[in-house]
Amino acid sequence: MYLSSRVPIVLNFNPFITFKRDPQESYNNQLVRATNLTVSAIKFLNSLRSRILEPDIYYVNPEWSKSKIFKRFLSLLPTSVSWYGAYFAEAYPLDMSQYVHLFNSSRVPKEGKDELFSDHSARHLLVMRNGHFYVFDILDPIGNILHPYEIQAHLINILQDGETVAEYPLGYLTTENRNTWAAVREQLLQAGNEESIYKIDSAIFCLCLDSFKIQNSSHLSHCMLHGYGYNRWFDKSFSLIVTVDGSAGINFEHSWGDGVSVLRFLNEVYADSTKHPAVVPRSTAAVVCPTHVEKLQFHLNESIQSAVTVAHQKFENLRHKMTVKPFEFRKFGKQYVIQERMSPDAIFQLACQVAAYRHFGKVVPTYEACSTAGFKHGRTETIRSATVYTKQCAQAFIRNRRKYSAQDLRKLIDSSSKYHKFLQMEAALVEGLQKAVMDLLDEYKDEFPTVLRLSQSNQKTDVVPKASKTRMAINLAKIHAGSVLQGLHKISRSSKSVAKLLQPQLAHRLLELKNISHRLLRDVNTPKQPLYKVKVRKGSLLDVISFPAKTAFASMMYASYAALIYLTVCINALLEKAKNIFQEEESIRRNKKDNFEVRKAFSEPVFSEFEIVAKPYRSLPENTDAVLLSDIKLPDIKLSNKIQVLHSVFDQSTEMNE
Repeated sequence: MYLSSRVPIVLNFNPFITFKRDPQESYNNQLVRATNLTVSAIKFLNSLRSRILEPDIYYVNPEWSKSKIFKRFLSLLPTSVSWYGAYFAEAYPLDMSQYVHLFNSSRVPKEGKDELFSDHSARHLLVMRNGHFYVFDILDPIGNILHPYEIQAHLINILQDGETVAEYPLGYLTTENRNTWAAVREQLLQAGNEESIYKIDSAIFCLCLDSFKIQNSSHLSHCMLHGYGYNRWFDKSFSLIVTVDGSAGINFEHSWGDGVSVLRFLNEVYADSTKHPAVVPRSTAAVVCPTHVEKLQFHLNESIQSAVTVAHQKFENLRHKMTVKPFEFRKFGKQYVIQERMSPDAIFQLACQVAAYRHFGKVVPTYEACSTAGFKHGRTETIRSATVYTKQCAQAFIRNRRKYSAQDLRKLIDSSSKYHKFLQMEAALVEGLQKAVMDLLDEYKDEFPTVLRLSQSNQKTDVVPKASKTRMAINLAKIHAGSVLQGLHKISRSSKSVAKLLQPQLAHRLLELKNISHRLLRDVNTPKQPLYKVKVRKGSLLDVISFPAKTAFASMMYASYAALIYLTVCINALLEKAKNIFQEEESIRRNKKDNFEVRKAFSEPVFSEFEIVAKPYRSLPENTDAVLLSDIKLPDIKLSNKIQVLHSVFDQSTEMNE
């Protein structure tokens, strides 16, 4: 959905999150803070790629799940079963697949639909200053980060060079309509700028060094949301923005991920940069460090220059329509709401509804995002926080305030809070999707033919008594062959679909098993400079000894996929066989009808329209009274004394006697 939208991503999709200021005010210098935040961000990258980053976890009981005893218990479990230990303590790991696009990624404009680009082999950092682009390698060939004062020396070089704004800042192009930007990008590539564009797209992330101070909280929001356009590249996975006074934040492109992963990254970087700063103020160590900064150059023809000018004008018109007026409520906060046994999010959403009702005089559509990271590759689900409960509460506060006591208003607030928590739970469990799937299954179930005894729940199921092969054959002959064939065709098609669905799953599971086996027998590489001071355990003897048992257990689980596929194939073969038999019976029935028409024309005795005649099978005893053949009256046939025989679907080897 994000990649297909053609509107500009700035102000429409790209969100922002701001850092708190460094507790030590002297560290809020632009150069010092930019260096510390950059070093902490690369530490996070190393921890992520070294697979020692603590997983995202939802704790039902944080007091126990976050305790040292529980963490010690989990550390003793083999990797392949540690999830079950966490589940036992009601600590649920969340999906972290979005983190792969956090670094070295960019959104590439394309006609009709954009694409995500990643190159995790790139080692350089992109820095923007007054619309100019600079790059330098922040990692060495084996993944070690540069010394912090070397990084600071590179940033000093950039700050001294980029004093004036670029004549044609290409950053404006990322604020354009996506189809327009895609066309101009192709012109840039054809003009010989392919290498420079690649270095922008593949950079670890973008560091934006702004040349102004933040005036107030409203100005801070404008700065991090859109800035002045020329010093941003909104297509990057995220941009780390630092102003002259040390105010900092992150603006990120939304198609690759959601706020959960970015917020985790921001919190970790803030904590590390403030508790373990890499550089200190008033240090002269960076002066003696060598620098290798490359300033990207671009070849711009008149068409590209004109496109930049037009994009600039459009962006100015767009940003001036945006108004932000923050309001801080200081009477109480989250802890008080929790003490009152209410949901802080529900109270905030209710406050928004009351404010909107006071301003517009009606309830307006409201969107609130809820993470579905509890599921593999989960993104977000929508919470519709405008409900009948919030409407009743808003009306009570705005229109009928005198009619309600404080106790009555508290009951209305409680009702809104409880229902909002219910909506939160439904969204987190993607109940809306599950319900749609169940409705679809119910609708499909009703289409099964009742001849196969797969009737609706409100229908009575006929009991099929045990009988001989002959009687069963007679009963089956009464079934409408067209319905049977239609039912068999649907089941056959369903079984083929199931087999087609499970086959790639089996291949995926077998590949996963192979990767697990390699990982169990391979030592864990210690990261060069991890964010966390964690003692990394090498592959233990227990892992090696228990490997056969783990592999056998996993193989049994994955073999069930193969067994299910084999079962569906067998069922499909059986159904095809039965379908052929009924097609044969249908052919006999049609021949019989044709004979009936011929005989009727010559006024000859024939069978009645629904009469069925059968003969005893060789496998039956000579006494045929037991199968009630004596009750069947055979009409006289003058043209032939042959007996019409119905084949049994259970004994295809039976031959007909003439």
